[in-house]
Amino acid sequence: MVLSHRGAPIGARLVSTLCSLAACRIIMTGTPVQNRLPELWSLFDFVFPGRLGTLPVFQTQFAVPIQIGGYANASSMQVCLGMG
Repeated sequence: MVLSHRGAPIGARLVSTLCSLAACRIIMTGTPVQNRLPELWSLFDFVFPGRLGTLPVFQTQFAVPIQIGGYANASSMQVCLGMG
């Protein structure tokens, strides 16, 4: 709940502390992830650590292609990369 409430990727020290205390990891959020893919990464990384890679890897492999593909003037290739 702390991660969802904060809404942005949080510091490694807090994540480390939470992970060491949690045998079962559940997230609850009352607000949707609104066009901020690092928020989605943060939630997934708490529940499934490492599943989406580190934040820089996630940004490079997923967030940037998705954001580029969402622009009106995106090329067909950029749109394909964003939808993959």
